[in-house]
Amino acid sequence: MKRCGQIVLVTFPYTDFSGAKLRPALMLRQASATFDDWLV
Repeated sequence: MKRCGQIVLVTFPYTDFSGAKLRPALMLRQASATFDDWLV
């Protein structure tokens, strides 16, 4: 269950898209009521 204020791990790609790295992110609020999109 996702909720505001939760710390999550998000995959951020490298600028050349050769790979990615997991980074922590703070979930601020839900961006859409229709979809499961969040502002981090």
